[in-house]
Amino acid sequence: AVAQNATFAGNVRVGGTISSGAITTSGILTINNKLGINTSSPASWDGEGDDFVIYNTSYPGMTIATNSTTGRGSILWADGTTGSEKYRGGITYDHGTGVSSSTVADSMYFRTAALIRATITGAGNVGIGTMSPLVSLDVAHATHSRIRLTRADATVVSDENLGSIEFASNDPSAGAVGATIQARATSAWASNDYPCHIRFLTTADGSGDQAEVMRITDSGYVGIGTNDPNQQLSVRQGNGAYVEI
Repeated sequence: AVAQNATFAGNVRVGGTISSGAITTSGILTINNKLGINTSSPASWDGEGDDFVIYNTSYPGMTIATNSTTGRGSILWADGTTGSEKYRGGITYDHGTGVSSSTVADSMYFRTAALIRATITGAGNVGIGTMSPLVSLDVAHATHSRIRLTRADATVVSDENLGSIEFASNDPSAGAVGATIQARATSAWASNDYPCHIRFLTTADGSGDQAEVMRITDSGYVGIGTNDPNQQLSVRQGNGAYVEI
């Protein structure tokens, strides 16, 4: 045990063959090299994360604990010692509502550029741009909230899927999809030429397969029961009857 500040000029290892006990200090513990827990060679790991290494053959872990139901703990990334330099990035877990009075207890916050950007509440809601998400995913912005689905492809050709929103359930089996809204390329894309149509698919009673029931073409035509509307609104039935407006 060290009753005052302690400084170590080399690597420090607690546990194993180097030290079978523990290091305790009531002051400040300074290590001028690397710290390994259950490893004498923390420098063996990647250079961007070898200053502090926790090693275990199965389940390495670290706990940040408090005995207060209203306390909070953080991991912070800093590039200075004044103002917001001390918390440019961070992850904070708030057992209470100390971060924001409008949030629920037991929420986690993610910080970049010194500002909280994302939140996971104790209820499991995820907020981007808001610390008080009210639904499973709540995206907020002062002027323009957007969600983008991007196809990471250098070349887009005709009829390729650009993104889908699926409506699913785990009943009767995991990942059962009942309906989909899907965007597809109408033809190959080029500079300032992005033809696209939107498909709406549903599943009929007694079936496990989705089928397209409505389409909005790249010309703005709407087809119900047809994927090739000729007018602004085309409605067709299976028996061949149709109405076009």
